[in-house]
Amino acid sequence: MKDMYNPSIQNRESVSSDWEKEEELCYYREQCRILMQQRAALQQEAEMARWNLEQIRNSFFWKSSKPIRWLLEQMKRVRALELMLKGFKLLLTRGPRAVWMRLMNLFRHKSALETIREMSLLTPEEAERQKQTQFPKPVLFSVVVPLYNTPIKLLKEMIRSVQEQTYSNWELCLADGSDEAHAEVEIVCRQFAEADSRICYKRLARNLGISGNSNAALEMAKGDYIALLDHDDLLHPAALFETVTVVCEQDADFIYTDEMQFHNTSADAFLPHFKPDFAPDTLRGNNYLCHLTVFSRSLLERTGGFDPACDGSQDHDLVLRLTEQARHIVHIPKILYYWRSHAGSVAQSVGAKPYVFEAGIRAVQKQLDRLNLPGTVTLARAGLTMYRVRYELKEQPLVSILIPNYEHRKDLERCISSLY
Repeated sequence: MKDMYNPSIQNRESVSSDWEKEEELCYYREQCRILMQQRAALQQEAEMARWNLEQIRNSFFWKSSKPIRWLLEQMKRVRALELMLKGFKLLLTRGPRAVWMRLMNLFRHKSALETIREMSLLTPEEAERQKQTQFPKPVLFSVVVPLYNTPIKLLKEMIRSVQEQTYSNWELCLADGSDEAHAEVEIVCRQFAEADSRICYKRLARNLGISGNSNAALEMAKGDYIALLDHDDLLHPAALFETVTVVCEQDADFIYTDEMQFHNTSADAFLPHFKPDFAPDTLRGNNYLCHLTVFSRSLLERTGGFDPACDGSQDHDLVLRLTEQARHIVHIPKILYYWRSHAGSVAQSVGAKPYVFEAGIRAVQKQLDRLNLPGTVTLARAGLTMYRVRYELKEQPLVSILIPNYEHRKDLERCISSLY
């Protein structure tokens, strides 16, 4: 306590705070400078493109090719006329439904699930081998999914991604808090549940929020292990197979995998997340485990479910509590989860849900309190779900920093100045 009244310490903390503010200001200035340079470069490229286009239009070859271009245009019109005649013939012979189906085939794009099947790199032979594999213990997985006004197309793709698992001993627990305007969610879920007894559906009397809906799904779970899945995301076909392999071979009670973000299909997939092995301090800094997380029922019973007080970062809070109690944490270094990024999702923009910052700070601070680690939590940088923990140091041991350097003056200056 006496260190709190030490002027030298207070002065160092003030200097550190001012340095951080100056560093952040310099960062944003640098970003503005880079954006201005990019804008100037784009304007220059646009001017050059306009000049090139004008040169092409005034060239001898462009003017002399006008008859050929006119002929090609007429051929396109003839082709369009032929398609119209074929469509009219199809309408007369087979009806309007046949015309509609033909148009759908012409403009059809593959669904996200279809493209993920292609990018999964799982051959039919390997898939069949996994389906025939016998494990020493029959682990039942409960895949829990809270639903709320889920778009039907995304809902169907999510459910089918579970049904296509090469490991078949699973149950899908769907807790639906959708409002009356989205009654079709219940209709679709009940249709799937009637066709597949492994799918369990529960209509909630009201929306309980993300944590409440998730806890309702957890209450439905009967499995030995729980897997968390968002209502608009997708599982790799071998996700549960790889997980049960780790459970049987390493007796893991908490498992997480790598993941990939995508918008609609594999063609626009981006930001693969190849995660490091488990590191408690890194996890306090941000929820890098994220998806896919699987944990044992006994571990969940010791820690409890989702905390509504941390809505927005409820997954981060739960993972912090689970990993505190876990006996054996295993990272599967394979992309087994596909995280859909769309407008309003945290995957695309945490700005769509600004309350997640406060919830994240609250989740990390609660862990510090549970573990009796005196310290405070702040945002590491504005606009990012990354947190900085300032631990209260009871001692001030000397830290020796070794800097090997040879003829790199600027790098050395930057390195030394960063220490201050």
